[in-house]
Amino acid sequence: MIGPIVAMRALKTIPEPVSNFIFFLPQYVFPTVWKQTGGMDARAYEWWSLPVWGLLMVAFGYLSRNWRLPFVALASVTVFVAVIVIFQIGILLSPFTFGLDGP
Repeated sequence: MIGPIVAMRALKTIPEPVSNFIFFLPQYVFPTVWKQTGGMDARAYEWWSLPVWGLLMVAFGYLSRNWRLPFVALASVTVFVAVIVIFQIGILLSPFTFGLDGP
């Protein structure tokens, strides 16, 4: 992922909130460090999200095959954000939390 690399290289030139956003955003999309409430850390493998996003990509491509490009672009961003929000709500409702892994 290019976000953490950009954040590390530009650390002294960009504001800290922007650097944190660039560095940690991929971990909100693909969380990897899980903790059970009252338990120990458990590391999830990064590959588990590949089938989820792959199925979403195939389903979206199939359903939007006859749409015009501007609508597809807007709908894809909306679906991407919606999936992230739904996933984060699912984490909040589960007995697990996820932690950010970084410096």
